Amino acid sequence: MRVVFSTGEASGDAYAALLKQRMEHFLRVRGRDPSTWMWEGNGGAASRNAGIQILADSSSWGAIGLDAALRAAPKVYAGLKKLKRALRREPKGLFIPIDFGFANVKAARIAKSLGWKVLYFMPPGSWRRDRQAFNLASLADAIVTPFSWSAEMLSEAGASAYWFGHPLLQRSRMARTAGEDEVERRGVAVLPGSRFAELGQLLPVIARALRDFGEPVTLSVAPTFAADEVERGWRALSGREGDRFERGTHELLRHAKAGIVCSGTATLEAAICGCPQVVVYRVGWVSVLQAIVTRFHAQFISLPNILLGENLVPELIQGKATPEAIRERLEGLLAEGEERERQLEGYRRIREMLGPDDALDRTAELAINLAEGPASR
Repeated sequence: MRVVFSTGEASGDAYAALLKQRMEHFLRVRGRDPSTWMWEGNGGAASRNAGIQILADSSSWGAIGLDAALRAAPKVYAGLKKLKRALRREPKGLFIPIDFGFANVKAARIAKSLGWKVLYFMPPGSWRRDRQAFNLASLADAIVTPFSWSAEMLSEAGASAYWFGHPLLQRSRMARTAGEDEVERRGVAVLPGSRFAELGQLLPVIARALRDFGEPVTLSVAPTFAADEVERGWRALSGREGDRFERGTHELLRHAKAGIVCSGTATLEAAICGCPQVVVYRVGWVSVLQAIVTRFHAQFISLPNILLGENLVPELIQGKATPEAIRERLEGLLAEGEERERQLEGYRRIREMLGPDDALDRTAELAINLAEGPASR
């Protein structure tokens, strides 16, 4: 059996790796040999380390804004060409696109037309309560979405949609060690993003905010970056010598007393891990111009605020993301007071709406059933 994944960002790459591992587990439970299955896909370091044969490296594909998207476009289209060639080869099997909007919708359409079964995991825009990517109903045999309202709307549009809870919950549970709930929180976690444009925009301003800051600092280095380069850049920008650098995010967020987090999936992971946060984001001038011309305006940009529909975590965007503002909001969260407790109470409400913590397991079992079931029509 062939399984082909398609990811375009660090979060999707991590999900592909975890989903492949859980599929292997359940194949063994069913008495099957996972080594007889072929695992391929567009992905990054996590997929490669999980034993997925990489068709095209998607580590640098993630983009926010027109300028970043234009820079990434040649790599994305080259990757789609390699993916299309792989999908044309026999035997046909199961195609699993993960998030990544336009590119994966196009890939799903190609796969479906070639006779592949398609399981769309984490469909784009699933957090929206007013609309969903309804065109997926005709492109996927099954859709697994992380939010209950998304599954309801997609089902109403004719899709075979499933909600098993948010996979970040199981990812967090799998990363947790015994006795971790009792650990003393201290210091600041810095998650400056997984895209090159994000790091270039955010690292200097965060470094200035934490210059001469008394608390210990740990930076999360995304798999898209070389750790030694990030470390050298941080030390040069901040003048700090004793800070730590780690690849993961879970341990940082579970142990830190507060965090400075780039907008994205990490903001929801911080909520799950109970780490109060300041969300920061900046984009280039082309993206700013694009927003002005298109009159784009979003009430919130961080997932905790979007999910609750309220200003739970501070969002410092563009010109508001100054070193002084970041430091002021961070100090307020490090103190034991109303601001910190309000975030933690909001996190408890978010946890309730995210559902069960076995979404990866149930998605893996669905994927196996789909792969081994009757051919799609």
